[in-house]
Amino acid sequence: MATQWYQAVHASKRFRLGTRKTDILGNIYVYLKGVSALAVGDAVQYDENYAPTRLLNTSAAAGPVAVSMAANTATTTFSWFQIYGVATVTSGTVAADKQLQATATAGTVDDTAVAGDTIIGMFSMAADLVGFV
Repeated sequence: MATQWYQAVHASKRFRLGTRKTDILGNIYVYLKGVSALAVGDAVQYDENYAPTRLLNTSAAAGPVAVSMAANTATTTFSWFQIYGVATVTSGTVAADKQLQATATAGTVDDTAVAGDTIIGMFSMAADLVGFV
């Protein structure tokens, strides 16, 4: 199967950071820089300058969350991150239809409720699947 446009890693910037693009299923993606140790399905948090970091419950920061579509492991490369739709995300044991939370493992989400770690609009559809509202 061919690689989809949203799975590509670009050696040079092809779009402005923060550019959004929609696929034929209605899933929405945002264009960001890579992150060290990033794997496909990792959750990232990004700031107003579109600088991503792997999601971590100890970061004490608020901001949009996205799911990596490529193993873009260099901060000098660029790729698409999903911000709306149904995506497979790196997770612990997750039950269906649960609100998801940031965890102590970078890039991973779980359904164990912890005050201050809730990801607004992200919930499980089934094990390892996440939906964005």
